[in-house]
Amino acid sequence: MFKTVSSVVAALACAAMAAPSHAQSFLPSTGTLTGSGGAVTLTQTMAVNCTIWAPIFDVLSASSISIPAHDLTTPSSLLCGSLATTYGIWTAHVVPGSTVEIDIQFGFNLASPCYGTIRAQWSNSTRRATFNNVMLLAVNPAQPNCIVSGLISVPSLQIL
Repeated sequence: MFKTVSSVVAALACAAMAAPSHAQSFLPSTGTLTGSGGAVTLTQTMAVNCTIWAPIFDVLSASSISIPAHDLTTPSSLLCGSLATTYGIWTAHVVPGSTVEIDIQFGFNLASPCYGTIRAQWSNSTRRATFNNVMLLAVNPAQPNCIVSGLISVPSLQIL
C-alpha cells in the first residue's frame, strides 16, 4: 500500500513539474497608463448611449489594474453624466491562461445602480476590451439588472 501511494505521489509531482506555466500578465506590470475610455450602451429601464471617460489606469501588479477616475460623458444624450453615471470601484484583472480576455469590475447607475465583474474580449493589436450585451446585477435585487455593451481602450497596455 505504501509503495503504491508513494508511486502515485511521485507521478503527480513529476506531472506538475512537467506542466508548462502560463501565467498571464499585464505589460507594463507597474506604473500609470493613460486611457481613452470608449463608447458604451447601458440598458436598464431605458437605453442610453454614452462615452466612458477613464483617463488613468494604475497598473498595481502584473495581474491587477485600478481605474481610479471614471465617468460617463455625452456624445448625443444629456442623460450621460447626470442620470446615467458610473458606480463603485473599477478594476481590471488578467484571466489566467488567456491573452484574449480580461475581467473588468465596474458599475453604472441608470435607474438604479448595477455592479459586478464581466469577462471582456481583449485585443493586443487594438489595445481594447470589448463587451457585448453582458449583464451587471442590480445592487438592489428588487431593481432590474443592467445590460452593458461597449469598449474600453488602453493604448499602452498588452496582455502577455
